[in-house]
Amino acid sequence: APLIGHDIHTTTTISFEEAVFGVEKEIDVARVEPCSRCKGVGAEPGSNPAQCSHCNGSGQIRRVQRSIFGQFAQVGPCNQCNGEGKIITSPCSHCRGSTRERRTRKIQVDIPSGVEDGMQVRLTREGDAGINGGTPGNLYIALVVEPHEMFRRKDHDIVLEIPINFVQAALGD
Repeated sequence: APLIGHDIHTTTTISFEEAVFGVEKEIDVARVEPCSRCKGVGAEPGSNPAQCSHCNGSGQIRRVQRSIFGQFAQVGPCNQCNGEGKIITSPCSHCRGSTRERRTRKIQVDIPSGVEDGMQVRLTREGDAGINGGTPGNLYIALVVEPHEMFRRKDHDIVLEIPINFVQAALGD
């Protein structure tokens, strides 16, 4: 059965100016993807998985039990092929038949203007690859905004604090 891939959580740091105006940033993400050698099949290229002889390729086994109340039929996944209906006789030398591998990718992230420290950006389907044709998970990027040496944010305003003495305030300079 297809399973959705896992979500990935990561953190990136941006400057105060990038948080105010927005930025397109490139980040490195380590994620699980279909194997580059066997393209996610799990078998060595040039070979094909064989049909499971135990379940005749259905992936399911029917078990019948007798009790004092009669016969009960129970259907469950095949133990020989783990419910896949096929058996890999020649596993891929790169992923060892797992169909997946961990790779680091550079991903472009469009960070909108006005973000705050601790906010998250979600990229749909940029997480780990799904299993058995399932959709990939999501990528969540937590933002760390570096403080500015002169400006700070107060709600929706940007504040500039300039320390002055009483004489400067009285003269209006």
